[in-house]
Parts: sequence; structure tokens; C-alpha cells
Amino acid sequence: APWVLTGLGSRGLTVAVLCGEIAAAWLHDEPLPVERSLARALRAARWGAAGARPEKRVHPTKHNLPPP
Repeated sequence: APWVLTGLGSRGLTVAVLCGEIAAAWLHDEPLPVERSLARALRAARWGAAGARPEKRVHPTKHNLPPP
């Protein structure tokens, strides 16, 4: 199955190689090139595991905080 690595943003050239190495390690069941906690934070399934889609999450800002 083909794999596509997209959505890297402004630091894409910096992290593309590392993310590719992590993906290859997962696919080939090899040791991860980074700490397991960092690799888990980069997993595509992290949104489903948290139980909410990213656009449904509310991050506190001055616009959505309750009044004092």
C-alpha cells in the first residue's frame, strides 16, 4: 500500500526525513529512531485515540474563555 506524508507545514523540509524514518521503522517493525513518546505524538491515529477530531477541540483563547 502506498503511504503519503503530507501536512508538514513550514518546517516540512526539516521534519520530512525524520517522519519518513519513523514511518519506515513502523512499517518494517524496526526500532524507532526517536523516543516512543515522540513517535506516538506523531501518529496519524492520535486524533481518533483522543476521542475527538482536531477541529472539535477547544483551545482556550481570549475569545472563548468565560467572563471573570
